[in-house]
Amino acid sequence: MLYKKHHRGDIVKKFVFLFIGFTQPTPEIMQAWMQWIKSVEDKIADMGNGLGREEK
Repeated sequence: MLYKKHHRGDIVKKFVFLFIGFTQPTPEIMQAWMQWIKSVEDKIADMGNGLGREEK
């Protein structure tokens, strides 16, 4: 199920943020990312975990 009913009857959607690969971000990009995460962290249902193998 990708949605659940809220107590008011509203539908609350859940979205998945998925990315493939990784490139080390610049300090400016990392700062912007952290500011964005902080702005939405109270709306995040589950931070989740990585999928697949991690390269070392």
